[in-house]
Amino acid sequence: TRIFHSLFADGLIKNGYSGVKISTPDKVGTLDVKFDESDCEAFMSGYDQENCVNPNALIEYIKKTQIENYNELVSSCGSETDEIIKKSVIKEIEDRGMLYVLQNGFDIKGLPFFMHFEAFAKKPSDYALGEAEKRDYAANDFACIHEFKYCELNNERIDFAIFVNGLPLFDVELKTKLAGSHYNYVDAITQYEDRVKSSKRAEAYHKYWSNKTGMLVHFAVDDNNAYICTNVKE
Repeated sequence: TRIFHSLFADGLIKNGYSGVKISTPDKVGTLDVKFDESDCEAFMSGYDQENCVNPNALIEYIKKTQIENYNELVSSCGSETDEIIKKSVIKEIEDRGMLYVLQNGFDIKGLPFFMHFEAFAKKPSDYALGEAEKRDYAANDFACIHEFKYCELNNERIDFAIFVNGLPLFDVELKTKLAGSHYNYVDAITQYEDRVKSSKRAEAYHKYWSNKTGMLVHFAVDDNNAYICTNVKE
């Protein structure tokens, strides 16, 4: 498992993803590879397991790209600003869905004036002239979290989870025979189904398993196959 995990992580690291780090890059693809989990742990310290978002990461993105609006909100709401942003984005996700918020941003609720924030900057076209679009796109923080503990109800972990600006995109369960394992993508699919079942409380599943309020896509991957699902069921 460590071999496949390191190869997967190394590809994302080389493409600018934050979060997962490898402390022995010369050992990638071997049993001697070691991970540095400090950034993943820092991400998880701010992760809201109940609502499937990291509001701290989102607010950092807002400060980088929409500081004028953020400061205006601070002038009205003071120390409550970050909590208001958190509650507003969670409400928008619940009402309209994660994909909608990524595409369209969200409005701040309960204020006497209109305030809107973007949660993600789309890639500028080749013909874009403004520097702001390029700056905002560069500010997107794609994070890869290793051994992701998705749920507050149990201690189960998913191999990798991918976020952008604190909002969930997709997760990956990896299986390989590189180290003599007999597991494959079917076992990964079974793991997903079992996790959905174990997250059930009072006839309701955890928000994480809804592509409206949690991860948009789930991947079950082995050496030769990659299966994708947007609506995992037990």
